[in-house]
Parts: sequence; structure tokens; C-alpha cells
Amino acid sequence: MKILFLDDSHHRLVALMESLSGMKILDEVDIDYAPNVEVACDKLSNNSYEVIFLDHDLEDSHYCDPNSKEKTGQEVAKYIAANNVKSNYIIIHSWNPIGAKHMVDILSDYSTAYIPFNGITLAKIIHNILGIDIEGDQEI
Repeated sequence: MKILFLDDSHHRLVALMESLSGMKILDEVDIDYAPNVEVACDKLSNNSYEVIFLDHDLEDSHYCDPNSKEKTGQEVAKYIAANNVKSNYIIIHSWNPIGAKHMVDILSDYSTAYIPFNGITLAKIIHNILGIDIEGDQEI
């Protein structure tokens, strides 16, 4: 499964990957990491993703204005909507509820959910999308 993960915190990517590894499903996914708006939009223009994870607050930008042109995940959401990017699931994982709400509104034509970041929770979502059994006695 091809995944785009937009977040300026590399630590969140590591936390997600550690959770996936603990569930023994890391080998089932191919994660493209985008630390900013420019990289995310470039990846979206050149690749297809089954799942897209988006953060709102990037590069010290914490704005909540829906008309903002700041370098937040909101710009990526606008890019997705304007370019009719295809994806089965889009998860907004920001801890900024106002910014996340604007992103969900922008992506209203998509299967979008707002779930504040937690590596284990996001790994469980990926597990459920994959629909595979976890080896051993892992609790999910």
C-alpha cells in the first residue's frame, strides 16, 4: 500500500513506522515522507497514494484562516481538491483542531477523517485498511 505522510516532524514518521513494525506490517506499506507543502505537492503530482496523512502546522506555521496562503497542510488539501488527486483515504492528523476542520471542509468530496496524531492509532488505521491478520498476540 502506497502512503503519503506529510509532517514537518520526522519524529512522528519514526513513531508511525515503529508502530507498524511492532504490528509486523511495516513491509506491507511504502511510505513517502513529505516535510513541507512543496515536497507534498510534488509527490502528489508524480505518484498515486491509497492513503494520505496530512498535518496542518508545518514549518512553524500555525494559522487557521481558511483563506490563508501560509505553508500549512491546508495548502496541500487545496492542491488535492483543485487537482482532483485520487486517494481512497485521507487522514488529517494535526493537533490543530481549527486548521484540521478547514482541511476536512476543503476535502469534503473525499473519504476524509480527522484523527489527531498518535503513532499507534494511525498504525491501527493502516492495519484495518490492509485487512490482514497480525502475527503473534499483538493487541489492536
